[in-house]
Amino acid sequence: MPEPAPEGPLAEEGAEPLWESRIPIDPLRPHIYDGCTDIVFPIHTSRAFARQVGLPGNILQGTATLAYAVRELINREAGGDPLALKSVFCRFTGMVLPGTVIRVQLVGKSRKHDATSLHFIVLNQEGQRAISGGYALVKKE
Repeated sequence: MPEPAPEGPLAEEGAEPLWESRIPIDPLRPHIYDGCTDIVFPIHTSRAFARQVGLPGNILQGTATLAYAVRELINREAGGDPLALKSVFCRFTGMVLPGTVIRVQLVGKSRKHDATSLHFIVLNQEGQRAISGGYALVKKE
């Protein structure tokens, strides 16, 4: 059984983030991600299918959204070194539509010994949390 996400200093609702990155999501991104990862599900690549099942249109994969967030964490908090990322946890809690902008926010940060705990969220185009309870542990070797 996997370990639960660590508890830590999370920002109060409405508190200012430590930093924020705005990332445009290209309309073709779900198709490219689908093809590169072999994560095939038509809600990501077929607008008609997505609408049939009640979605507003095709949506970006949650793992693609997480990848954007992790890229920002590594670039801003680990000096661009992907090997510094030791673990990551999150909850997928909302949809991201292609052709919109997401906001990755660092909402908490604490350092213990030689590692740094990072708490983050990702907001979708409507300001709703697409990723909640995000946690990453970074440690430089």
